[in-house]
Amino acid sequence: MMDYKKRRSQRQERRLAKEFGGKVQPGSGCGRVNKGDVKSEHFLIEAKRTDKKQYIFKLLDWETIRDRALAVQKTPLMALEIGNQRLVVVAEADLCVLAAISQKIR
Repeated sequence: MMDYKKRRSQRQERRLAKEFGGKVQPGSGCGRVNKGDVKSEHFLIEAKRTDKKQYIFKLLDWETIRDRALAVQKTPLMALEIGNQRLVVVAEADLCVLAAISQKIR
């Protein structure tokens, strides 16, 4: 039987894949070939969630997804779910790229 946390994480990944028009990566990014949790045409997304009232954002997590995304010519995103709040983190330097992509998607 799958535990509650794992189900919530998988639900988050499926929702992100649908919202960004992408696919959940096999193994949720833990494999050697497929990195990140969700991959779409423009983005590589790392999903993080907690039921606590805080999430400790680690620069190393951001640097890892950023480097992996850039290696496959994608824009890196971190999607955080803290309780019922949903947040997306993107580097300031990538905001122009994100704005241009969102105009194309509409």
